[in-house]
This record gives sequence, structure tokens and C-alpha cells, in this order.
Amino acid sequence: MTPSTEILNWLVIGFEQPTGSLTEFFYYDKHDREFFSIMAVDYFMLDEEMNIAGNVTTNYSKTQTNTLVERMKKIENDDPSIIPVPRVTLDDPKNVMQQFLGTLSDQKLIDRLNQQTQTQNYKTKFDFYFEDETEELIKQNWEKAKSTFLHQQIDTFLNLNNINIAHSTLWVVDSEGSISIDLTKDSNSTLIIDKTKTKKRWWKFWQ
Repeated sequence: MTPSTEILNWLVIGFEQPTGSLTEFFYYDKHDREFFSIMAVDYFMLDEEMNIAGNVTTNYSKTQTNTLVERMKKIENDDPSIIPVPRVTLDDPKNVMQQFLGTLSDQKLIDRLNQQTQTQNYKTKFDFYFEDETEELIKQNWEKAKSTFLHQQIDTFLNLNNINIAHSTLWVVDSEGSISIDLTKDSNSTLIIDKTKTKKRWWKFWQ
């Protein structure tokens, strides 16, 4: 897999996330020309001043921690060098799904998939869920239609922001890591957030 292909796969995952998902957020750093994501649990590392909290320990490397904190501060301050990767709007998936339904001839399948289209909401992943007996060609055609749409959206995003992925990199944290938070200084109580169990970075499934 080439670096550019890896970035495109990563962007597809970012674009097709449900609009209501608060697990992982995708960005581009114009200064470093680097794509990166922030996990929601990363914010547990910070205190009210956006610094590493005194009661927090993490197995991130020092370099990784510093990069995360610097970027989270920039995001908090609306730094123009950090560009959020957008997600498709709620109407976009419905329109693409409806267009795909127009290519089908099996009325029972159309009715079943149309119901999925109508129930598409901000918590729902942009996808159809086919039954096992559905023809493989239909599934492949849907994946092609969805991929074409998402890549068109990605191309528009890259062009509008003058981003050349051939000259960009994808920031990868070496360790998924865990974050430990002492809940009180007067006891041994500790909250441990194991990020490997909380959420595996979705784009890694594409590798």
C-alpha cells in the first residue's frame, strides 16, 4: 500500500463516520503537512489549562504526548493551520442510497433497503446492510457507488484546501496506549482508560 493510498483510505473512514460519533476526530496540519486524528479519550490527559494534568500518566512517548497536546491546544484555539476533515452530511448518504435503489429491479430488496434509507440518522454508519442471500454483484456495485461518492467528496476537500496528499504524511502513534488518572490524591483509586479496548483506530482495519 502506497502512502497516498493509505491516506485516501484513512480519509474515507473519516468522511463516512456518523455525524453524531464523538469517538475520533480527523484533521490536517497545514504546517507539518500531516493528517492526524485525535481520540476523544486523549482529552482526559489535559487539565483546565490544556496542559498535562498532574494526576495523569500515559504510556505514550514524550514526543507523542507533546505532539498530541500541541495539536489539541491548536484545535481548542481554532488555529487556522489545523483543518478539520469533514463528515458527509446526513442528506448525502440518503441521496446516494436512493440513487443506488434506482439501479435495482428486485422490488422486495428495494423495499427492504429503502427502509434502511429512511432510518438513516446521525448515529447510523453510511451503509446498506445486505442479507446473506443478496447477490454478490449487488453488494459490489453498492461499494463501488459509495466509494465513488466518498472519493468525489475527498477530492473536493483536498482541492478547496490546496492539499497535495503526495506531499503529505499520515501521523501514526506507535502505541494505542492507555491513560491512568488518579481520582484522588488521598487514596490509591485510579481510573485506567485502555485505548486498545476503548476504540481501535478504524483506518487500521484497511491495512
